[in-house]
Amino acid sequence: MLRQNKRSNAKDPIAIPADLGYEENCRKVVEEVMNTYGCIDILVNNAAEQYVRPLITEITEQQLERVFRTNVFSYFFVSK
Repeated sequence: MLRQNKRSNAKDPIAIPADLGYEENCRKVVEEVMNTYGCIDILVNNAAEQYVRPLITEITEQQLERVFRTNVFSYFFVSK
């Protein structure tokens, strides 16, 4: 996708690795984007994670928290 973006005469794309399940990391990512481009025109929240198990009872509390941090909290934190 980065190569595709580069060919379409868009601004130079950047990749920012971060764990978006934590508000401080989201804040840093948004800050870096704002410092690089000056604004955010479009926000696509597509971070997601899941643990596939035959039974729901096999999912640990830590796994459930991780799923919510990535799939729910990150959407809120980045949009905020």
